[in-house]
Amino acid sequence: MSLPSALESDHAIGHLFCCCLADPNSAEYSDEFYQRSRPLFATIARRVARPFGGSPADDIEDQVQEVGLRLTMCAPTIARRRFAEPAAAQAYVSTVALNLFRDTWKGRLARKRAAKLMPLREADGQAVTGEVAGIEYRILVNQLAERFGSARDRRVFLLHYLCGCTAAEIATLPGIGLRPKGVETLLARLAAESRRYVQEPAAVRRRTGGYQA
Repeated sequence: MSLPSALESDHAIGHLFCCCLADPNSAEYSDEFYQRSRPLFATIARRVARPFGGSPADDIEDQVQEVGLRLTMCAPTIARRRFAEPAAAQAYVSTVALNLFRDTWKGRLARKRAAKLMPLREADGQAVTGEVAGIEYRILVNQLAERFGSARDRRVFLLHYLCGCTAAEIATLPGIGLRPKGVETLLARLAAESRRYVQEPAAVRRRTGGYQA
């Protein structure tokens, strides 16, 4: 099938992606793929954003640009997959977009939870930047998790506060042994213990070898 006729098919995006894989240095294929895939990516992005409370239009566009850029830049590596047909290539592209958008929102959800454990504070009279706060948060969450005696408690805590997994998602994992409501109860207890620990005087934390604020 020639490219012009392929672009009229139901799997035009898959055809174009295969062209990008065959000739990763072609700006023509990359540009056409990006333009054709934008509506598909935008639809997926809006669908993923809905359960998380929606997303502004400009934010959706940023996510769409990121997934398009990532796919075209990684074309030489992806080419090893050798898709049997354009439909398979298009399904792969859609899955990559879905996972990227989902990871983006889960990351944001995890960062929102940071405020419940460690409110942003002032450092040397200046506001802590988002990057520094994010690093501090990850360190804190790992230190707090180490305090829990149960391996399951540590796993649930990290999955929720670092990976952004919901109670329902955690409950489906092997070895958890709890229903979603049980996971919610466990998380509430772990969060309460963590907040009490973070709010302890620094001298107490130093004696116990804990988190240094």
